[in-house]
Amino acid sequence: MNILLIRRNFTSISPGGAERAATEIAFGLIKRGHCVTILSEKFAIDKEQENHNLKWIKVPKKRSLFSGTYSFHKQAQKIIKNENLREKFEITFSLCRTYPVDVMRVTEQIHHIWLPMNYHKIQSLNPRHSFLLKLEKELFTKNKAKNFIVISQLFKTQLMENFDVPEEKISVIYNGLDHDKFYNIKDDKEKLINLKAKYNIPSGNTVFVFVAHNFKIKGLPTVLEALLKLDKKSSLKNLSLLIVGKDNATSYLNKINNSNLNSIDIKFLGLQRSINEIYQISDLLVYPGSFETFGNVITEAMACGVPAVTSKLVGASEIINHKKNGYFLENCTDSSTLAAYLNDFLNLNTEQKKSFTRNAIKTAQNFDWNKNVESIEKLFIKIANKKN
Repeated sequence: MNILLIRRNFTSISPGGAERAATEIAFGLIKRGHCVTILSEKFAIDKEQENHNLKWIKVPKKRSLFSGTYSFHKQAQKIIKNENLREKFEITFSLCRTYPVDVMRVTEQIHHIWLPMNYHKIQSLNPRHSFLLKLEKELFTKNKAKNFIVISQLFKTQLMENFDVPEEKISVIYNGLDHDKFYNIKDDKEKLINLKAKYNIPSGNTVFVFVAHNFKIKGLPTVLEALLKLDKKSSLKNLSLLIVGKDNATSYLNKINNSNLNSIDIKFLGLQRSINEIYQISDLLVYPGSFETFGNVITEAMACGVPAVTSKLVGASEIINHKKNGYFLENCTDSSTLAAYLNDFLNLNTEQKKSFTRNAIKTAQNFDWNKNVESIEKLFIKIANKKN
């Protein structure tokens, strides 16, 4: 098939989660014999992928005072119309918010839901937010995309409930996972001790980890409150909490210094390029987010043998088997229940912890980029056949 893939920025050089997904999908489709053309403002490929057979149509970047997303949408659609690209390609596939297209992969939070959770309602009048809300409403309510790919059942439900998108138009296709990067080392005692030493973690400590770029939304205040409620019988001196992400730590450091949390080894590690190493030295991912379409941190951690505790507002909570591969938190701000789960984990014996690890790894094995691309390809073939 001849496929047009639309994304504002397409890069395989030091990619983040969204960029990694775009490149995995594009190259995966090429490996399956399809022709893929990228329509984007930016196009950057790693030297190892120079013989990639990807074609590129550049979208001129037009400066916008309000919304770069909305500006790209307008510019991209202008090119598609002027160059008659809908007739030249069997599938138009968008990985960003632009329409009309045959398929849109939606991974970013729904602005309609996210905005009131993080800003005063008057912010809906802010030109940037109003443009995004308008774009979202047009996209989801006026049949501008014939099919949607989402990355969790939670996200599918949100589209159906908030925009009346028909269920048959939505396909849930989970993200893949780089198993060459994220893997378990808990049986390699020497490597584990050396890696803990690298991050100045006592070798005998139980390690909790929290990973996020927005500490508040992803639940760090609840995590710290839960730690204050831990059973005093637990050996808190043998407990470490690693906090990873680029958010500002100042207010949290002040809270820690002015509380009884001083007995716990708490480290703010900032942004970490080798995040796999952080997971590998951890015992439990603590992630009580208040809003997340999926949460790749959970599958990444599980692949490294780390169970997770998360809330029902995180899409990946649907893969949690309570007290088997993690813990399911009904209320994301319920620090007392979170503390009970943390206590439960701290009191597990060695064999019980190994069982959690095995179950986590088994769960993560279901997340694979080849499976992801295979599912996308099947959907494309189905759509193309309907056109014919």
